[in-house]
Amino acid sequence: MTALSCDEFDAGESKIDTDYFGISSAKVLLKTACQSDQKQNELISFVNQYEFVIVTNQGNNPFNNQWLGEKTKAFLTDVNMKLEKKVVAVEKHADGVLISDEFPDNPQIIRLAETSFRFSRFLNDRVNKTYG
Repeated sequence: MTALSCDEFDAGESKIDTDYFGISSAKVLLKTACQSDQKQNELISFVNQYEFVIVTNQGNNPFNNQWLGEKTKAFLTDVNMKLEKKVVAVEKHADGVLISDEFPDNPQIIRLAETSFRFSRFLNDRVNKTYG
C-alpha cells in the first residue's frame, strides 16, 4: 500500500494508529475541495484497503463533506471547534494587588494529568505528509 498525494489531498498508512489499535489504519488530509470524480474514486479505492481511516477535512470544506457522505459510509466523529473572544485590556489595579504566575507545584494536579485520557486517541494529533 503506497501513499497518495495530489493538490487536493494527502493519504497514507498511519503506523502509529495501526500499532495502537491493532488494525490497519490510514490518514487522509483533504487540503482543498476534491471535485474530480477520478480523484475521489482513487482516494476511496485507497482507503478501502484499511479497516480504520482518519479523515481531516482542512477548513471543513462543505463540498468534501457532501461527496464523502454520498459516496462512502464515512461519518463525522470529532468536529474541532475554535472559539474566539477579543479581550480588551483594562489597566485598573487596586492598591496592594499583586498578579503572579508562580503557582506552586500541586501533586494532585500532576497525578490527574498523568492518569487522564489514558485510552483516548491523540487529541492533538496532526496530519502531515510523514506517514508511518
